[in-house]
Amino acid sequence: MRTQIHTSPSTRLFNPCAIDAAATLARHAERRLVAARRIGDAPDVLAAIEAAFGRVVTQREAWLGEDAYAATLSAFKRDFGMSVLDSWDTLCHWPLSRATQVLHYLNGRYAEALGRTPDAC
Repeated sequence: MRTQIHTSPSTRLFNPCAIDAAATLARHAERRLVAARRIGDAPDVLAAIEAAFGRVVTQREAWLGEDAYAATLSAFKRDFGMSVLDSWDTLCHWPLSRATQVLHYLNGRYAEALGRTPDAC
């Protein structure tokens, strides 16, 4: 059986693949313009999250000592479904809409830490 090869002019007018590729590139360019903002795009929000995290760590140092940072980060990763291997910078890639959830979580952890005394351990 012989295979027939179709040849066509290499112009956009007669090459439907080139037209589709151009349309696809245009669609992707539009999507990039309306892409969701990330937490890392808003330095003030990221600073608020880091400050809240620091408050929790400082409060927990009373009963956890030097391990307060590692324990707090480990609990944060577990509660937000992050991998153990993920770094703190992964948070910067989360949608900005999730920042309120993170701040609410950290403020709750801070309130729990305020109510706990070093003798309770």
